Amino acid sequence: MVMHFLLKCRKILLSNWFYVLFFLGSLLYVFYSYLFYIPAPPKVSENKQYKGTVTSKQEGEDYVLLETTGKINFQVYLSINHQEDKDFIHHIQVGSLLSFQGKIESIQDEFYLFYGTSYSKKLARTNLFYKIFPEQIIQLEQKNILFKIKEKIYTYLNCFPSSKAYLKTFLLGDQTSLSKKTKEMYQTLGISHLFALSGMHLSFIIGGLYGFLKKWLNKETYCFWISFCLLVVYALLVKQSPSIMRASFFFLLFRFNKLYDLHIKSYQLLLLILSCFLLLNPFILEEISFLYSFSIASGLVLFQKKLAATKKWKSLLKTSCFSFFLSLPITIYYQYQTNFLSILWNLFFIPFVSLIVFPLSFLVFICPPLEPIFCFVIMILEKISTFCLPFSMGTFIFMKVSIFYYLFLFCFFFFCLFFPKFFPLYFFLLFCHSFLFPYGKGDRFTMIDVGQGDCFLFESKGKALLLDTGGKEGRKEQNATFLLRELKARGIRKIEVLLSHGDQDHAGNVEPILQDFPVTFIGFNAGSDTETEKMLKTVAKDKKIPTQTMSEQKSLSLGRFAFVQLNSKWENENDSSAIYFVTYQDKTMLFLGDASLKVEKKILEKYQLPSLNLIKIAHHGSQTSTSEELLQSQPISFAFISSGRNNFYHHPSPSTINKLTKYHISIYNTQEVGSVEVSFPSLKVKSVLSIKNK
Repeated sequence: MVMHFLLKCRKILLSNWFYVLFFLGSLLYVFYSYLFYIPAPPKVSENKQYKGTVTSKQEGEDYVLLETTGKINFQVYLSINHQEDKDFIHHIQVGSLLSFQGKIESIQDEFYLFYGTSYSKKLARTNLFYKIFPEQIIQLEQKNILFKIKEKIYTYLNCFPSSKAYLKTFLLGDQTSLSKKTKEMYQTLGISHLFALSGMHLSFIIGGLYGFLKKWLNKETYCFWISFCLLVVYALLVKQSPSIMRASFFFLLFRFNKLYDLHIKSYQLLLLILSCFLLLNPFILEEISFLYSFSIASGLVLFQKKLAATKKWKSLLKTSCFSFFLSLPITIYYQYQTNFLSILWNLFFIPFVSLIVFPLSFLVFICPPLEPIFCFVIMILEKISTFCLPFSMGTFIFMKVSIFYYLFLFCFFFFCLFFPKFFPLYFFLLFCHSFLFPYGKGDRFTMIDVGQGDCFLFESKGKALLLDTGGKEGRKEQNATFLLRELKARGIRKIEVLLSHGDQDHAGNVEPILQDFPVTFIGFNAGSDTETEKMLKTVAKDKKIPTQTMSEQKSLSLGRFAFVQLNSKWENENDSSAIYFVTYQDKTMLFLGDASLKVEKKILEKYQLPSLNLIKIAHHGSQTSTSEELLQSQPISFAFISSGRNNFYHHPSPSTINKLTKYHISIYNTQEVGSVEVSFPSLKVKSVLSIKNK
């Protein structure tokens, strides 16, 4: 009876239908979860003391951000104001147990963009809803043995000041210590996947261990179970990325299948693991590492024979090309760009990282005197990466389109593998996506939500212009990643820039744009140069970018949009804001920068402005601007206000809102509606949050 049952089970495990039905069932569960599952935040109190184990530590310029797990998960913000703060924070590591109490806030998105993803929604799906600013925080003794080991490992790695960032990356899968500039460099080259713990790295570890055990132990059963125990411990210690978990499960099931002669196919094992992942966490489909890991692993398993070659370099080249194009739809869906030269870069970087850097990191962990050698190897890695970086001719930007297109592209690649004569059509489709698709999106104007700042994008006839770029006042380093992604998602490959004036909240993000985009022109206002403007002019000169001071009556055009600058030079930088009167056929717009009431009065006296379809309210809606005279002088249809949520200046002023309401002007404030887009010539207005305040 028992034997009959076992034979029945084995027959089921060998059936393709079992895995297909199991996979379809997991997909149904995913659809159900996305449609009906709404994570509910737990109740919290600022008077209560909470405990949590640190799972992530990220150091900023004047703060440290911790993520903790406990009965309630938190993001913990620690300010670095004094030496005592630095000393205390230095002893906090991943795995440390903390007790804290303080001001609690719900995690909310900082920006609402048309092509952005919801940060707060993503965190909520991991049961992380709150951030806390501790008024009291204590480090407790960690009693959980696993977290205690992890804490000891992080403390030990911090003893390697020159190489700790890379050691944490390769040993634990933790990239938080790598600088933002370094991560962006590897991402631009298309080799960032080499710095995430993956199945390739795990294969090196467990393969070497398994070979060692097999040499010294007679029974393969012992090798398997010892490897199993060590692999489970390692998988729990490292940052548990989907690629590591997938590789761990696959190795264990593959060895178990071989050890007990179950004869289950490799693709069946992968489908089983994929289905289990989806059932355990249906939202894992949003993790790019998960999609990369399973798509590439599945492709390599299914087409192993096609990729085989007599010479190793040919096999590596075929594998590199195959992996690149197989994962291309995922790359361009999430990153909106790819570097085709990464196929060639991988021919060097994959062997260099896999055979030299990665193994050496383990040797340094065991034998610290080897650290200088490791640092030398890392220096070579960074120098070669820096050398390759200027070769940007292989970088192509792909505007974001419907997700069904990317699914089609993914399937069409597989189709071409069986029918190679269709590959030219596949590449033609990629060419159209990068170069022709942006021309079909029409003419439009967008007020981009950049928080407390101004940023307005004009697009016409495949060309683009930014009037101001946003940026946070007082910050030394501007994080413009969200803005760069927004531009790339629209298929923008080069751009012109106009600045109303040189304050950080209007011009702070220009430098990152200069580093990431071909900028064809920069227009400055007529006022005295701020430090930001002086720096930008120096950078523009080095890059041979044309610049011009947009004095009064200066004009330029972008596609069907025409711009005329109306303001002159004033003593005050805000009053010297370039004021642009913009026309599109018979449609008119006025952008007032941060100009005050006296400048508005001067403009009204000097120019006979027609009826305005749209006006950008000056100085983020401050009471120092937007006079009754301006609103009375001509009918205005829409008023746009760009201001940050809960900003320090309390913009926009209630008096400004009351004046606009008095004249029945439709108000679009980024605080309430996020980014706003206007289509031309229809003047159809839509916002990210679909809220219109009248």
